[in-house]
Amino acid sequence: MQALAVTRVGVWNACNESLRRSDIPRADPPVIYARDGINVFEATILESSSAANNVTLEPVYSPVAGYAINFEFLDTGDGAVISVVHDGTKVSDVRLGGEIIGGRLRRTVAHGETPETIRDERAFAGPKKPQSGRASLRIAAIALVVLLPILGVIFMASSYWRDGLLMFVLGPTIGGGMFLLSRRVYPPARLRMFDDNLNESRESVRKGKS
Repeated sequence: MQALAVTRVGVWNACNESLRRSDIPRADPPVIYARDGINVFEATILESSSAANNVTLEPVYSPVAGYAINFEFLDTGDGAVISVVHDGTKVSDVRLGGEIIGGRLRRTVAHGETPETIRDERAFAGPKKPQSGRASLRIAAIALVVLLPILGVIFMASSYWRDGLLMFVLGPTIGGGMFLLSRRVYPPARLRMFDDNLNESRESVRKGKS
């Protein structure tokens, strides 16, 4: 019996300039495909940041078999979430290739949670709503920006001026760096369906226990 998997691919413009249809090279457009030995059966767009972006998928068969990504334009932060049905069981089975004129594709892998990992957590900590890596990283960044300056005030009030000033500098620096990293690794927060698999996994666990 063949095992099928669904991988969600987030594609977005993380640079500071808008991308146009003319920035897609005809000979080597961005293509979602699978590694050798893995077949892609279907790819559909679940969500896009705006209907005006006109993000579409087109089957291609050369130089690799997959789905080419087309769009009218993508402003900074614009993008789409794509559902890819394939055989295999690994996130890394699905890949993104191609080029963008005047830019380059950054490829990152964000491993999602599964019903099994959620079940393990609940066995020790009780019921817990799964949280995406995107949310966790941004919450940690905000916490550093807020908490380290507070610690700085406490240190300075205790006459530890040097340590206090260091906390004031480290908070925005580290927190801001983590937030910028989250923008590179994860799609914009308004592409909500990127994390919907967590709710589906949670529902699967609930049904499995009932």
